[in-house]
Amino acid sequence: MSETYVKSFLGIVDPTRSDQCKIEGQHPLLELWKSWYRGDTPWHITKCIRDGHRSTRKRKSSGIAKLIAEEWASNYANEDTKITVVKNDNIDKQIQKILESEKVFSKFGNFVEKFMALGIGATVVMPSKIELSTENNKIIPSKSTRVKISFLDADRIIPITVDDGVCTECAFIKYSTRTCTLQMHILVNGKYEIHEVTGTTSVGGKECYNFDYSKRKVLKLDIEEPLFQIWHPNLIDNKMLTNQLGASIYADALDWFKVVDIILDSFYAEFKNGRKKRYVSTDLLYVDANGDQATPPLDDDEIYIPPGVDGKNLVQEFNGELRVEAYIRGMNFAINIAAAKCGMGDSKFRFDGTSVESMQTATGVRAKQTTFHRNIVKQENFAADRFKKMLLAIMYVNNTFTSNSQMEFEESDIEVVFDDNIVEDTSTKKAAELTEVQAGVMSIAEFRSHWYDEDYDSAVKFLQENAMLVAGYVFALQSGVMTAEKFVDIVYGNNCKDKQKLIDLIESRYSVQQPDDDYEDETDDEDVDE
Repeated sequence: MSETYVKSFLGIVDPTRSDQCKIEGQHPLLELWKSWYRGDTPWHITKCIRDGHRSTRKRKSSGIAKLIAEEWASNYANEDTKITVVKNDNIDKQIQKILESEKVFSKFGNFVEKFMALGIGATVVMPSKIELSTENNKIIPSKSTRVKISFLDADRIIPITVDDGVCTECAFIKYSTRTCTLQMHILVNGKYEIHEVTGTTSVGGKECYNFDYSKRKVLKLDIEEPLFQIWHPNLIDNKMLTNQLGASIYADALDWFKVVDIILDSFYAEFKNGRKKRYVSTDLLYVDANGDQATPPLDDDEIYIPPGVDGKNLVQEFNGELRVEAYIRGMNFAINIAAAKCGMGDSKFRFDGTSVESMQTATGVRAKQTTFHRNIVKQENFAADRFKKMLLAIMYVNNTFTSNSQMEFEESDIEVVFDDNIVEDTSTKKAAELTEVQAGVMSIAEFRSHWYDEDYDSAVKFLQENAMLVAGYVFALQSGVMTAEKFVDIVYGNNCKDKQKLIDLIESRYSVQQPDDDYEDETDDEDVDE
């Protein structure tokens, strides 16, 4: 591979000048996606005429692109995702230690947000340092070497070869103050080699990096699978069909992003122009000590007008009519169409900041098969494959470069379990389980052991010893001679979890009536085993 070949990928690279960072191999719309992610695009700058002069002003930005990326990140794999090597606890503990030491899942949320917004990201598994023998340039496993996992943004990734949607060769850029390192993972005769070359800034003129590829470092690996994993939204790029690596999750929604920001900008102008104003007559002008005409100080909401006539007040108020509801309806419509274009369904957001969808259990969401849930599953299936490839790379680096215990496992031994990531409402879930108890699907013992800090055997014992009493208390409850609070204290104990929620639930379910004032509750005298 020649120096010319390397430069064809880099072109002119100056990390301090975004206008020079267009790199061959990167998506041509990357800069556009980045500008929307920042909420600062050329489209937001508009020309206007003010005081007879042409000037520019900046439209308000809703930050909707970042909001969409954040929402996807919060529903993607997170710290509750479990990646395990099954059937071998020792290897799994070793894997978990590496994942924890590299803070994989604490970093993963921000990583997901960026690659969903910018269309691509990469994880690279490498040794923290490489020791080679001086005789034959062979790799020497070292005690001081650890497995290092890097998370790279779109700016630092240059896909080289993509085969049927899989990136098999790729280059990565690492910037520092005065140098730039290019690391290329390439296939040579079916095996991977890592070529690394460091560039320095040119003298005078443009601040760009020059690479002397003849001085490259080459590391030959005995591996057919890459040490990098390319991540991107699991969707087709309909803007550039030749791109096999997906696109930004909001690539097809930018027109609707403009609609949202236009509405927001108009909403801002509505309040700015329609707020209360005071028109002050120049009759209030006075003469100062020097005999000059002076004006009293005005604030931003006061405007001078000619002297009052026809008996008008010297100070008049203007109260503009604000079309708030119309703007809110327009914003809700636009923002949900934009969300739908980003795979989140058409009822994900509301402009007032609350979710349109009511709280519901994860089972309920699955049963409804919402668009957002189906797309989350689609992304999770993609992520599971990348996580498995990451663990295989960890195994290779661990076995080859470190003196840690050797690992041996297959891809089929790796299990990836995703957290549901959908908010579950405790009260709703408890009510659903009570319904299952009434239908005979779940036993009372199972219900007690789930919600009231009891193991199953203790719950069964309690029910056996108190079955008749409980039946009597239920009758008293339904008859309105016992309060729900008293029922909970006796049947479930004073220390049960979520006591007030259970009381409210029982009152609503059994339509509990308050006992008569002259009723004397005799249950206090009963010796009840709680």
